Order: sequence, then C-alpha cells, then structure tokens
Amino acid sequence: MSATAGRVGGADPAPSRQWWQAERLGLIGDWVGILLLVAVILAAGWIRAATIWPQSVGLDEAPYDDEGVYALSAQLLAEGRQPYRDFFFAHPPLGPILFAPATEYRFTNWGSPTTFILLRYAALVYSALTAGLAFLIGWRLWGLVGGAVSGALLAIDPQSVAWTGRHVMLESPTIFLMALAVLAYVLARELLSPPPALLILAGFFAAAAGGVKMQGLLVLAAMVIDLSLRRRIVSLLSLLLGAFLLWIPLWGYLFWLRDADPLGQFIWMQLLRPGDGLRGLADRLRQILSDTPLLLVCGLLGLVSLPGLRARRGTRVRRPRRGQTMTTLELQRLPTFEEGKDRAPERPAPVAHSRLTAI
Repeated sequence: MSATAGRVGGADPAPSRQWWQAERLGLIGDWVGILLLVAVILAAGWIRAATIWPQSVGLDEAPYDDEGVYALSAQLLAEGRQPYRDFFFAHPPLGPILFAPATEYRFTNWGSPTTFILLRYAALVYSALTAGLAFLIGWRLWGLVGGAVSGALLAIDPQSVAWTGRHVMLESPTIFLMALAVLAYVLARELLSPPPALLILAGFFAAAAGGVKMQGLLVLAAMVIDLSLRRRIVSLLSLLLGAFLLWIPLWGYLFWLRDADPLGQFIWMQLLRPGDGLRGLADRLRQILSDTPLLLVCGLLGLVSLPGLRARRGTRVRRPRRGQTMTTLELQRLPTFEEGKDRAPERPAPVAHSRLTAI
C-alpha cells in the first residue's frame, strides 16, 4: 500500500466516528420529535375533550344552530340521500362525506343523541390531528422548537378549542386538509428536486379542502402563485394534476346531480345571499381583530422569527440557476471521487469560472 493510501487509511476511523455520532444525534432528535408529536396530539385532544366528555356533558355543551345542519346532512347521506337533490346544502359535497363515518358507527334511522356526540368527537379528532400537522410543519421549517411552539399554540388556541374542536362544523375537516396540503408543499419546496408525488399530494389535499368549504381553495391559490413567481412550471403542473385528480370525480358527481342545480346552491347562493351582520369593511375588520387576538400574537412571532429563518436558509446548498456561475472556491467545496483508485480525493484544478447549467 502506498504512503498516500496509508495516510488515507489511517484517517478513516475519525470520520467514521464523527459520522456515527452525527447519525446517533439525528436519531435521538427524530425520536424526540416523534414523542413531541404524540404529546401535542394527545394534549390537543384532551383539552378539546374536557368539555364534551362524557356524552351526558357533551350534548349540553355550547350548542350551535349550524351543527344541526351539518349533522343532519351527514345523517341523510348515510341513509342514501344525496345533497342538492334530496336536501338543500349550501356548501360543496365533501363535508357530509367526511362526517358520514361517525354516523355509520352507531347508525340509527333519523339519528340519535349518540350519533350527534360521535359527530362532535369526529370534529375533535380532526382538530387534534391538525395541531399535530402544525407541529410537523413548524418542525420542518424552524426545527423542533419551532414545531413545538406551533403545535402548542394551535392546541391551546381558544377559537380552535371552542369552535372547531367541539362543534360539528365544516371548519374542522377543512383546516385539517389545508394543513395536510401545506405540509406536503413545504416538504416539496425545501428540496432541490422535489418528487412529483409530494406536489400531487399537495394539490389533491388543497382541492379536497375546497371541496369541503370554498375558502379551502385559498391555500391552492397561494401555492399556484408561489410556483408561478418562481417559474417552476413542472412543479406547477404536478400541483394542478393533484387537484384535477380530485376535481374530475367531483365534477362527475355534480354533473350527475345537475338537475338539482348544485352550483346554484353552494356558489351563487353564497355570493348573492343577503348580509347577516356588519356590512361596513372597517366594522368587519374590527370584529375580526377583536375575535382573534392569538392570531396577532402568532403573526408577531412569525415576524420575529424571519431573521432566523433567512439565516438558516442562507446556509443551504442550492442548485445554480441557468446561466449562473460558480467561483473557484465554491468548486473546491464540491466533493470529488475517482473509482478504482486507492488514494485521497483530488480537488479540481483552479479555474476562474465554470458555467453550470441547471437541470
């Protein structure tokens, strides 16, 4: 063995130990993240269940008129009746479908108190899982601390606990699907060459959120704008493909019910219905701000965290864009390897510039 090979062979144990220590620390970090994820979901579920468990307590807790509409819609769907044709429904059709399994579990004709409380528990599950998804999104973007803060804030959010966490409301599955779409999109956006499957899933879940309530399409619109501004045409097509995978069967279902005018019930009715409260823009903004103080706190925390996020992104190795050049120092940092030679890797010869073309 040559002297060079001997030096390389003698230097192998130290990098091997460093690699093993890094892998061990990464594994420990993953296990801590998994435990925190489980803790966030369980804590969110316990906080929401505290006011509606057991059934005798949950039936009398904070009743709301719209709950009866959505509970009856899920019940009628479980009985084989179709929205728009057999009963009026002012929203897209996926909401009753996502609540229908709760009515099927203890099915009784015309419903029962047990069916209603099971529907409330289904909303609780959607809300608690959304807190877990908020943790995963924060973990991906800002590390374990950011994930823990994100999940904890949503777990204790009064609006989430009192509104989507214990009422049979369409907001529960809508926000859950929106969070799934955001998680898939964040995972794809952080990769240099994202697999199309992630973007297809993001588009599918975003379209599904819009299939529960029209407001769910906002997250899809945000993704389309982001990819368009970044000129990622292939990624944009993958995203839209995922959306069309849901829209095509959904449009087929609505076409089957076309004689009942489903679009008129959940689009034109929503746009043309009379006002139900404050009409002035300033009054509406004051009401929104007064009802969501925690939202302002989250926005402030987001602004504070932006410098750290920018610094973290600045350390990543990014793919050069088309026509971008790399300096000699940057080229020397790239790893090199020659197969079939028992010697240390060589650095490339110094050059002024090397033009790399993006794939």
